[in-house]
Amino acid sequence: TRNELIEEAYRKVGVLADGESVTAGQLSTANKKLNLILKSWEGDGVFLWTYQTETITTTANVSYVAVPTTNGLAYIESAYYVETSGDEVRLDRLTMAQYQDIPGKTSDTGEPVSFSHRISNNRIYLFPTPDATYTVNLFGVRKLADWDSASSTGEFPSRWQASLKYALSVEL
Repeated sequence: TRNELIEEAYRKVGVLADGESVTAGQLSTANKKLNLILKSWEGDGVFLWTYQTETITTTANVSYVAVPTTNGLAYIESAYYVETSGDEVRLDRLTMAQYQDIPGKTSDTGEPVSFSHRISNNRIYLFPTPDATYTVNLFGVRKLADWDSASSTGEFPSRWQASLKYALSVEL
């Protein structure tokens, strides 16, 4: 857990003896440093993302759907229209320029065959404009969550635990 990692880092630098526990102030300081380490690694080009699937539902005669922000999906790699049989059909990915170049993109309606993701407003634009309610599964990436609770284990592979502990020890 986050607190175990913090305690190990404090032991590594000799602040805590075996059997001692960290104070609330020490936890707060170390947690801030731990999250700053992760932000620093991002700045150094360390890939701190994970893949995720999200489901959206279209609205008839509306060409776009907002990407849910609850799970932080930041970039959509692929999208799949779910047929009534449950089968998924991959939608063609378009750049925003390709989508903008489609004549009649908002007046043509039907089952979606292509999509474009506009990151600036975090919307998926579909073509043709859905003529009914459809389910679309999105597959993309999101940033890993910060360590925000005592029992949090973080979303990092176990092979990163030692690196995090040593980096935190240096910062403490």
